[in-house]
Amino acid sequence: MKPGAAERSYLNSALHAALHRHVLPGMFQGLKPLPPQANVLEIGCGNGIGAEAIVKQWRAAHVTATDIDDTSLSRTQFYLDSKLAPHQFAVRQADILALPFAAQRFDAVVSHGVIHHVEDWKAALAEVARVVKPGGLFYAWEFYRPLLEFAPFAKLFPHPANRFTHQEFLSELARHKLAVLNYRTFMGLSGMVVAQRSTPTTEYYD
Repeated sequence: MKPGAAERSYLNSALHAALHRHVLPGMFQGLKPLPPQANVLEIGCGNGIGAEAIVKQWRAAHVTATDIDDTSLSRTQFYLDSKLAPHQFAVRQADILALPFAAQRFDAVVSHGVIHHVEDWKAALAEVARVVKPGGLFYAWEFYRPLLEFAPFAKLFPHPANRFTHQEFLSELARHKLAVLNYRTFMGLSGMVVAQRSTPTTEYYD
C-alpha cells in the first residue's frame, strides 16, 4: 500500500529530512554499528535522503536504493546524482515481496517505516531474510498497531488492516532466522530493531 497524500507531504518535509540526516543514523548505529565497507540495500528510498545518510553517516561503501514508486525513484536518482559518487549507489525499482536480487547479496538491509505498509508483511520479512548474507544485519524502524489503529491517526494516515505489535514483529523476525540483537521502543507505538541473519553454524529449522 503506497503512502497517502498526507504521508507523502510529511515524507517530503524538512522535518523528515532532518530526521534521516541527523537523528536516525546515530540512533541505529547506537544499537549496532554498520560493519565497515558494507554493501547495503535500502527498502523504500523515498526521495533519496535516507540513501545519502547510509553512505555518509552510516559509512556504507555502497547503497542500492529501491522503491516500487516511479516518482520516488526519479527523485532519488536526481538527488543522489548530486550528492554521491556513481560507485557509491544504485537506484532500482523493486517490490519488497519479490526483490530482484540474488540470495545472500547484501551485508545489511535498511527499512525506514516500510514494512507496516505491506499487506503481506510476513512475506516481506522473508524476502529480507533471503537477500541478506548470513551474519548480515537488518535495520528496521516500524510503526505498530496501537498507533496505526488510533482513530485520528488512522483517518489521516490510512494503512492496511491487521498490522503488528512490537512483540509480533520480533517474533516474525525470529521465524525467518533474523535474531534480534537490540531494539528501542517508543511507548509501544513505534520501534527501532536491529536483527542478524543466522549463520550456517547457528541455523535452526522449524
